[in-house]
Amino acid sequence: MFGVVLIWDLLISVLIGNRVVLTRFARALPTLERVSGVALMVLGLGVLLMAAFR
Repeated sequence: MFGVVLIWDLLISVLIGNRVVLTRFARALPTLERVSGVALMVLGLGVLLMAAFR
């Protein structure tokens, strides 16, 4: 497990240093934020509904 996590962290470090990856990530970030926001709202609504109908 240590080796897998180490390789993953090294891969992320190399990718973060790459300008092409950073440019694509910067373009995708607003969409990623919206999608994760919607997912969290759906999760919160699900929790509320489960608590309300228990």
